[in-house]
Amino acid sequence: MAVSYTSSNTAVATVSGNTVTIVGAGTTIITASQAGNANYNAAPNVTQNLVVNKANQTITFAALAPKTFGDAPFDLTATASSGLPVSYTSSNTAVATVSGNTVTIVGAGTTTITASQAGNANYNAAPNVTQDLVVNKADQTITFAALPAKTVGDAPFDLTATASSGLAVSYTSSNTAVATVSGNTVTIVGAGTTIITASQVGNANYNAAPNVTQNLVVNAAAPQNQTITFECPPTVFAFNSNNNQLVLGAATSSSGLPVTFSITTVPASGVATLSGNVISVQAAGTITLKANVAGNATFNPAEITCDVIEVGLATALLEVEIAEGTQVYPNPVQGYFTVRVETALPEGLHYQVYDALGHLVESGGLEKRNGHQEKLIDLRGKSAGLYFLQISTETGFSLVRRLIKQ
Repeated sequence: MAVSYTSSNTAVATVSGNTVTIVGAGTTIITASQAGNANYNAAPNVTQNLVVNKANQTITFAALAPKTFGDAPFDLTATASSGLPVSYTSSNTAVATVSGNTVTIVGAGTTTITASQAGNANYNAAPNVTQDLVVNKADQTITFAALPAKTVGDAPFDLTATASSGLAVSYTSSNTAVATVSGNTVTIVGAGTTIITASQVGNANYNAAPNVTQNLVVNAAAPQNQTITFECPPTVFAFNSNNNQLVLGAATSSSGLPVTFSITTVPASGVATLSGNVISVQAAGTITLKANVAGNATFNPAEITCDVIEVGLATALLEVEIAEGTQVYPNPVQGYFTVRVETALPEGLHYQVYDALGHLVESGGLEKRNGHQEKLIDLRGKSAGLYFLQISTETGFSLVRRLIKQ
């Protein structure tokens, strides 16, 4: 007679007729029955345990193509032989992160992507499968527009180059005599041409950008006038062996350029020498002093001419007495002029007349008359211009007066 079967756990196995279908892992009791008939009593049931073990599974996970920093997110496509969903993790979240099956690139470098399937009631966990993901540094470029020409004296200006990476751009100037760069600010120094180079050295995620250069042309400005600040020395200087140097005060120019001094003397030589800002006097005469500052591409030259400095030998009170008691008239002179010394001095005063070039044109002694000394001096026939009258004693020079011959 036919036997029938039942399963105690249809979540593990079902029975149809005499065919068992596995449904899930676990244990079920298969009961064999025969209900009997008109001739036979029912048979005692017989049971057997059916044990169904979990199945193994594997993951298929293909190698990952290299990526570049800045690439778009992409999906992972590993599959499990069980058909169950695969999960993923990234070993280096500074390079890439995973959400679900989507990978987002975070930075350049290498990370290991692990594909996992933990199994379920019917499948054992699959062995993990890993693939390395290499993310390369991204390239970058610099955008740097041409620079307009500038002129010496223009205000500092900013450079505005940009890198496609968004990283800061640095700059250098090939000719710091024309322009210097601090940060992104250019300061004009002088006329000429310099090459401004824009650079971006890259970082952990970007390769260095190719340098981009632009020429900066700086035109010379029209020269500016400048002034000299200088206090001229006194117009009279009495010298002797203990006092024979005239030290000039400081001279400055509005441009900041150095100021130099020069002298001319009457007579043309032997009166004084100049070294730096010190005039050393050796003999009586006159000195014309000039303060000069040279020009350059930015500034015009400038000059100051001081009044003629009369220098003479200091002879104690004699110089003062002659100066106070001396008359020279008429001045300007047309033909004759008179020099008269009214102080009670010893006889023997002498006079010398020099032209503007220091040539002696007339000399002689003063004549004693009624308590004073005088002389009528003839300049007829002499050229119009500047002359110098020197009055001296036997012991040395005492006084100089300027004369204008008409």
